Amino acid sequence: MDNRILRLGKNQTFLLLVTCIAVLVLLNVGIPTSEAQKRGGKLVYAVGTDPYSPAPFVYGGLAGFAVNGAMYNSLLRINTEGKLVPELAERYDIVDNTTYTFTLRKGVVFHDGDTLDADDVVFSLNFYMDKKSGATRGGILRDMLASVEKVDDLTVRLKLKAPNAAVLQILALRDIPIISKEWVEAGHDYRKEYNGTGPFKMVNAVRGEHYQLVRNERYWKKGLPYLDALEFRVIHDPFTRADSVRAGDVDIIDFLPWQEGEAFDQDPRLKTIRSWIIFNAIVLNPKRKPFTDVRVRQALAYAIDRETTNQIGHGGMGLPITGGLLQKGSQWHCPENEGTYTYQPDKARRLLAEAGYPQGVSFDLVLANFAPYLEPWAVVSENLKGVGFQVNVISTDTGGMAELRVNGDYTALWTGTLLIYDDPNALATFYESSGAFYGRAHDFKDPELDELFARGRRTTDFQERHKIYCELERKALEKAYWVFLTWRPNMFGLRADVKGFTKIPGMVSFLTPTTLEQTWLDR
Repeated sequence: MDNRILRLGKNQTFLLLVTCIAVLVLLNVGIPTSEAQKRGGKLVYAVGTDPYSPAPFVYGGLAGFAVNGAMYNSLLRINTEGKLVPELAERYDIVDNTTYTFTLRKGVVFHDGDTLDADDVVFSLNFYMDKKSGATRGGILRDMLASVEKVDDLTVRLKLKAPNAAVLQILALRDIPIISKEWVEAGHDYRKEYNGTGPFKMVNAVRGEHYQLVRNERYWKKGLPYLDALEFRVIHDPFTRADSVRAGDVDIIDFLPWQEGEAFDQDPRLKTIRSWIIFNAIVLNPKRKPFTDVRVRQALAYAIDRETTNQIGHGGMGLPITGGLLQKGSQWHCPENEGTYTYQPDKARRLLAEAGYPQGVSFDLVLANFAPYLEPWAVVSENLKGVGFQVNVISTDTGGMAELRVNGDYTALWTGTLLIYDDPNALATFYESSGAFYGRAHDFKDPELDELFARGRRTTDFQERHKIYCELERKALEKAYWVFLTWRPNMFGLRADVKGFTKIPGMVSFLTPTTLEQTWLDR
C-alpha cells in the first residue's frame, strides 16, 4: 500500500506523488484472525439517543452512524488500522490533481437484489449535491465536484473544481453512502425504507424504541457478517444502559457514563473501549445580540474554568480545550494555539464592559436534557453568572437541539460533536460559509476563513498545509464563533464475550461501530 496516495504527500508535492499513474490499493477488511470466529446469534446494542435519521445521507449522530453504517457502504472507508482504503470501489486512480477515477467491485448487490453499477454512484453524488435532497454533506460536494461521469458500467470519473487534498477522506464519510438509482426512481421513500449494500438489512424499525436488522446473506465481503441478527435499543438513561450490560440483557452500549468506567474495567464479565473524539462547545450566533460583538463572544470564552468543568462534569477523565480542535498527538496539532482561552474572569468582565455591558448581559441558551451536557453545565453556568452573563436556558432533547443547530434558530446553543474525518479541512463543517453545522444555518460568511480553507485544500505539501490550517485555527479562535470546552471521555461498554468489535484509532474512532460486520459472540 502506497501511503503517499492515502495521505496525499505528507512531505512531498502532489506532482511528485502522481508520478505513479495508476495506483492499486487493496481493501483491508480488518477481520480478526487470532481466534476462530463463531457464527450466529443476535447482538443487542443500546444507544442513548434515537438513531433515527431521515435518510442515510443525513447526519443522525453517532447512534445514527452505527445503524446506517450497518446497512450502507461508501466508495472508501477507514479500516481498523485507521487507514483510508477502498470499499465499494475496488481501486481508485489519481489521473491528475483534479481528476480521479474509481473502479467499482463486481457483483455487489443492494438489499433489494439490484446490482451496483456506475449509474448508482453518479446518481448518489449528484443527488446529494441537489439542495432538495437535504444531504448533510451536500455543500461539501457542491463546493468540491465539477462533475461526476460514468465511464463504463464499473468506472466513474470525478472532476474537481480545484485540487482538494481532502477529497478521499470526504468520499469515505459514512453519510455519503452509495444508494440505488433504480430503487429511488421506482418511487421508494428513502425516508421510510432502507436499501443499502451493507452487512445487515432492516426488518423492523420503531422510532424511539428499537431497530432490528438481520444478516445480509448476499453481502459482498465473503464470510461476513458473523452475526445472524443485530438489534439497536434506545435506552436514554445512561445508568440504565450500564445496568443492562451488567445484567446481560444488552451486549454493547454507547456513551458509558464516566462514573461506570472503573467498575466495568474491574469486572471480568465486562470491558470498555475509550476515546476522546467528542467535544462540548457553546455555539454562538454572530447575527444575534449580544454575540454580534466579538468582545462578548471572547468574554464568554474567557469566563469558563475548563479544568473544574472537566473534574465535575467528566470526573477528570475528559480533556480541557484551551486551543483548537487539532488534538495533541495528531500530525496536524498546532501547539502555538494552546492556551488561547484559559480561565480569566477579570478579563471576561473587562471585555463585557468594553462592549457596553458593565452590568452584564442576558442571552438564551439551548440546552438538551442529556447527561454529558448537564453535568458540565453545572460548572459552566456558575462561571458565566460570576462574570455577568444571565443565561435563560431553553430546554429540549437531543433531537430538538440538532434541529435548531441545523436551522440556526438560536442565540447560543450547547452541543457535542466531532471532527468528521481525519484531516484539518474537517474544520470547514464549523467555520466555512457552506459548513453544515454553522455557515448554512446562519448564512454565515467569514471571507478570511473561506480563503484559508480554499488555500488549504489546493495545497498538497504537508508542511504548507499545516501552516495554513494553524493560521486558520488561530483566527477562528480569536473570533470565538464556537467556544470549545472539553473533550468528553467517550466510552463503549460491552460484554467480555463480544469479540471483533474493534476501536478505529485516532480522531475517527467514532467509526468503531462499522466493525459490527466482523463482530461475533464467544458464547
